[in-house]
Amino acid sequence: MLQQRALFEKTRALRAQINPHFIFNSLSAIQHLVSVKKIESALKYLNKFSRLTRNVLESSMEINILLADEIKMLEDYLSLELLRFDNSFSYNITIDEAIDPEEIEIPSMILQPFVENALIHGLLPKNPGQNNWISFLILTATI
Repeated sequence: MLQQRALFEKTRALRAQINPHFIFNSLSAIQHLVSVKKIESALKYLNKFSRLTRNVLESSMEINILLADEIKMLEDYLSLELLRFDNSFSYNITIDEAIDPEEIEIPSMILQPFVENALIHGLLPKNPGQNNWISFLILTATI
């Protein structure tokens, strides 16, 4: 019980660190789109941002969520970043055929910070305009 509580607190602390940064960047991107009169893009971005925010808030009530739900949030996040960076990258999320994302639970928002750091601090500055791939491989072990 104590280990589960510790994991919950770590996950909550991680989300608290990430969400303000992501929210600020998203709102700044929407503000920029409005200021350059790209109203349709701003509305599209705002729609995706609000859906992602709702899903993140809903999932924050749970310690674990289905991999399928985590992937949906990750796709929403990536589509926001795609809009923010004027389609300067592409992505493809693939899941090993042996994995059933409707059966596997993982800590909520565990993948997004890794993807954000890889995209913002690694791939975009070094390889603008190149394809960036995200793949999931989940290993299981038996004892």
